[in-house]
Amino acid sequence: MADSEVLLVMVGVLAALSVLGLIGAYAARYKRVPSNQAMIVYGRTFGPKGFRVLTRGGKFIVPILESFVFLSLEPFEVDLDLGNVSLRSASPGAGVVRVRATGTARISPDSRDLDRAASSILNKTPDQIRALAQSILQDHIRRTFGAAAFSPSYPAITEVIRTGAQADLNEFGVRLVSFSLTVRPEEDS
Repeated sequence: MADSEVLLVMVGVLAALSVLGLIGAYAARYKRVPSNQAMIVYGRTFGPKGFRVLTRGGKFIVPILESFVFLSLEPFEVDLDLGNVSLRSASPGAGVVRVRATGTARISPDSRDLDRAASSILNKTPDQIRALAQSILQDHIRRTFGAAAFSPSYPAITEVIRTGAQADLNEFGVRLVSFSLTVRPEEDS
């Protein structure tokens, strides 16, 4: 084999390895969005928000310029067991109840809500997001029971709490899927 033939084979092998390396690098940086998740791509400027939200498909993540984080859109349980919830009541002895609140929440797949979630809770763990929702619900439960003069008809109170909490949760892109209350006198606990 002549020197020129060896050189030609080496150039061909190097070209093939270069093409395989480029394909491998592209494949390693192409990220697909799993079902029931959103991918937040950030790093370089994507308009005024500074990020882009994808809920399906995939995207090539430009090395050095871009990075990404997945945000789960799976529903999560929100459970609260609150004792010593004060009532605004005219009757003596009926001033404290135990409230059990159960519900399901999730990050909304709506594009505006995903933008809010990406801006406010992107770096929070699922447990931190659950704790945020529980804190908002707890605040609304205590304020509603403490301020409302009501009869033992709790469906209306449940709706007042749900509506008020949902307004606050909207700021984080979180939606209440379901919500219910169980109320008992404190001494029965």
